[in-house]
Amino acid sequence: LCRTPIAEVASLYQNPQSLGSFTLDAGQNTSIPMGTRSFAIEADLTVPSNGELTISVLGDSITVHDDSITFQGYTANLPGTGVNKIKILADMVSVEVFVNDGEVVMLYLVDTAERPQPIELNASNDAAIPFDTFTVYDVQSTLQ
Repeated sequence: LCRTPIAEVASLYQNPQSLGSFTLDAGQNTSIPMGTRSFAIEADLTVPSNGELTISVLGDSITVHDDSITFQGYTANLPGTGVNKIKILADMVSVEVFVNDGEVVMLYLVDTAERPQPIELNASNDAAIPFDTFTVYDVQSTLQ
């Protein structure tokens, strides 16, 4: 397992959907429709101390607090640095989560649905979540 996605993966990125700089208000949900089950997410964000962000990817939830991230029952603490950069790679068999350029790496094997599912963002705990950037890419298959 690598600390960051291998550089060649970026050459497979297609059709970027950028939400740019925005704030997800407390209690707000955003859904990003997907036409594929293989995609990448890159986000720069600031989670305030009382904030919580849930990112739903292929039916599984990634929960982000200011100083920790939880995925599939595993919590990684990031005291001091906090969570400020997330990359997620998803395909038909796995979801990989990279935090702060490799400070934390999480991998989970998934059994995806037959159809692509939207990416869901949900801000809770009475705090808005500001994003400097949020971009989703379709990822071209290497099996052709």
